[in-house]
Amino acid sequence: LTGILSHQDTLRLYRKADVFCFPSNHESFGVPLLEAMAAGLPILASDIPVAKEVTHSCGVYFNQQDPESIADAIIKSVDILDSLSQASRDVYDSHYRYSNIWEQVIEILEREES
Repeated sequence: LTGILSHQDTLRLYRKADVFCFPSNHESFGVPLLEAMAAGLPILASDIPVAKEVTHSCGVYFNQQDPESIADAIIKSVDILDSLSQASRDVYDSHYRYSNIWEQVIEILEREES
């Protein structure tokens, strides 16, 4: 257990990882998923709605109550780690990067003006 980490230390840990496994049962939003995606990590996550919503279904999902399902997700991900990693980066860049969010807000406002 690391205790409280600075943003830089958190990012350093994500960058040392090969994959991000998120076996959560319940989440309100899933900030750790965003952090992992920002670091370009392949995502393995519980098959819960919020995980798919945040990741835009770019991960490998498993039943968090079933160890065999988790093992199958890990095995499945080994052959596609590079594509999962790229998908994480692409989804993060297109949906969550602040510059893109502001561009989308401006587009919406401009449409409302016309």
